[in-house]
Amino acid sequence: MTAEVAILNKLGVALAADSTVTITTSNGDKTYNTTNKLFTLSKYHPVGMMIWNATDFNTVPFELIIKEFRESLGRDSKNHLGDYADLFIRHLRARAHVGKAEQLVNFRSLLGDYCRSLRRDFFGVCRELQIDVPIGATLSGDARNVFNEILDSFEEKVISEGKNKNLRGVSARQLSSAYSGVADDAITRVLNPIRPTLAQKGQLISLLHQAALSNLLTDNFTGLVFAGYGNKQYYPSIIEHRTDGMFANRLKLSNRRTAEVVRENPAMMAPFARREAANLFMEGVDHLIRMKSTTAFTICS
Repeated sequence: MTAEVAILNKLGVALAADSTVTITTSNGDKTYNTTNKLFTLSKYHPVGMMIWNATDFNTVPFELIIKEFRESLGRDSKNHLGDYADLFIRHLRARAHVGKAEQLVNFRSLLGDYCRSLRRDFFGVCRELQIDVPIGATLSGDARNVFNEILDSFEEKVISEGKNKNLRGVSARQLSSAYSGVADDAITRVLNPIRPTLAQKGQLISLLHQAALSNLLTDNFTGLVFAGYGNKQYYPSIIEHRTDGMFANRLKLSNRRTAEVVRENPAMMAPFARREAANLFMEGVDHLIRMKSTTAFTICS
């Protein structure tokens, strides 16, 4: 479980991150407490970076990529923090040592992650409604209807997120051709206990390719947090990107989110990943307790 925080005011910026990472394998989850998630982006200028959630970029550790970027940057400086962030993104696209084999592994992982989310949602609804799921048999009856609803919800989510701007020009048909059989394999490998019907499987294959091209990120995305100053910045700022890595020779990157210290907003604390501890520190009460108290007050009134 990752917990990171950036604290900014007019005098500076402080970054803090834990060192825990959990790796999911076929034998279960393994947790390590020696992972570096906090880096200096330049040896000579006040710019730092944190990563959260997944710590690899197409199987390449982000720590190695950041070190290489820092060396290539050298003494060069930029006017704004966004210039450093944009330069790092260009480094990811061109110099992260990601070839076709790594892109294939990443694409297979992305589709598997989408399928795992669907499986989790499906079994969650079935447990809630006390619907038996036939093991080793094609879905039928109420279970089939539930999976249809899960697919429809997934489709609505993909459509609402819209197509990722970095993947424009790539079609679902092109993905299907470039990565033939990957979607079918992900469904067989991850959704085997569910056994969707042929119609559901056809719909899902199409949806998986559309999801890969959309702004909908998987649960295994990487958060990239940049913080510090450019030459022409008097106060510090932070920028966050999220990425699902590269496939089809494109980088899937979410829209950039920024925040900066200004006269009207002289200080801020921005938590990332697990935000509970930071919110508790700032608000003085756990949000679950606050929600229960608010509900109780509303009922009493």
